Amino acid sequence: IAADLVGAHVLTIRIEAFSFQPGFAIGIAAAALAGQYLGAGSPRLARRAIVICTAAASAIMGAMGLVFILFGRQIVGVFSPQAEHLHWTPKLLFITGCVQIPFAIGIVLRQAMRGAGDVKVVMYLTWIATYAARLPLAYLLSGVEIPWRGGVIHNPMAKLGFHPDISWLWIGLCVEVVLRCILFTARFLHGGWAKARV
Repeated sequence: IAADLVGAHVLTIRIEAFSFQPGFAIGIAAAALAGQYLGAGSPRLARRAIVICTAAASAIMGAMGLVFILFGRQIVGVFSPQAEHLHWTPKLLFITGCVQIPFAIGIVLRQAMRGAGDVKVVMYLTWIATYAARLPLAYLLSGVEIPWRGGVIHNPMAKLGFHPDISWLWIGLCVEVVLRCILFTARFLHGGWAKARV
């Protein structure tokens, strides 16, 4: 069963890649444009380029998210006939489909601010999202127990009577995606990225 769940997890990521790979490509374009316009002394045009790239990525990834939500089982059927995959992967695609727009915003803004030279702040925000949210949520909502010095660190959620599964793990990962979107949006609106020095 564990192997089937790992397979469903990996299959979901592979299908989701049809959405986030275009987002990363647009993010690279946003980074190049932001760097060029700031180098030319025009923060206004840099901001405009980033907004346009973010909107384009949001439109593409939002549309893909809708496809994941509405046609998840049909998509999975193209890739795998296994019953466990057909059971779990559409559920995971539905969950991740709901956050494709925040995912797009986070991807493009992070890349764009890197291109603008705001590398340290981007790194700090990524660390905050990863270590303060993603890893703790993944641990708590996966239900895993951690081997430690011949013993086991029991997952506290089990003691509370809550028995999470892979769907809850993906909900936790998607919560972190939304948090990352909020952090990078706040930094973008703050405008400090436009004053970064390379």
